Amino acid sequence: MNVERLLQFVEFLQQQEKHHQIQQKLADFQANLNNQVNQPQQVQFQSQVAATLTALEKTIHNFYDVLNPAQIKSIVEIKGDEFFFPKLVETIKIEMSKNAMTPAVVRDYVNRIVGQRQEFLQNLQITQQGLTKLGIKTLALTPGQSEIGFLIPRELFHNELDQLLKELTVIKLIIGFFSEVTTGGPQKIEVHQLSSTDPLIFLGLVPKIIIALAAGPHLSS
Repeated sequence: MNVERLLQFVEFLQQQEKHHQIQQKLADFQANLNNQVNQPQQVQFQSQVAATLTALEKTIHNFYDVLNPAQIKSIVEIKGDEFFFPKLVETIKIEMSKNAMTPAVVRDYVNRIVGQRQEFLQNLQITQQGLTKLGIKTLALTPGQSEIGFLIPRELFHNELDQLLKELTVIKLIIGFFSEVTTGGPQKIEVHQLSSTDPLIFLGLVPKIIIALAAGPHLSS
């Protein structure tokens, strides 16, 4: 992942965290778990623990279920999967099952998770600020501009240039088809960004072509 793409992805994760408020829901669960440990005679805290854990699980799934394979891979690359993927809740449930009679053990485990996740979020912010101070910027689109990214897994071209060129030709043909359908003729394709690990190419196209590409087989309907 090159630095421009890293910055773009860090900003994406920060935006998603702000929207979904996963850390806040994790903190809500932590607070209710602490209440249950400190006041075990209060039955209502048990139901609140269950409710806030369910809310946390739903929120994480809402985030995870709309990720594309490239985004999932990028989160794994920066070691964020344990903080953003459903396994975060799964590990908590395992701890709760193993320590049903000792909720204090679960509380201590959750406290560690909350602290580690907060540190990860702070590292995202520090990374974003550091890259920005170094003059690294994401490509800003002007009004009316749009772009679309194509990830080309290395398994498709086996590090052979000729095979990579064939994959790029396929992309060009696909764009050409949708360009003809939506605009009536070929449109200029601009190369905006390139990333390397698994080649990811962002191409500038007119918005209606990108909309048609996203619709895919449903275009005719």
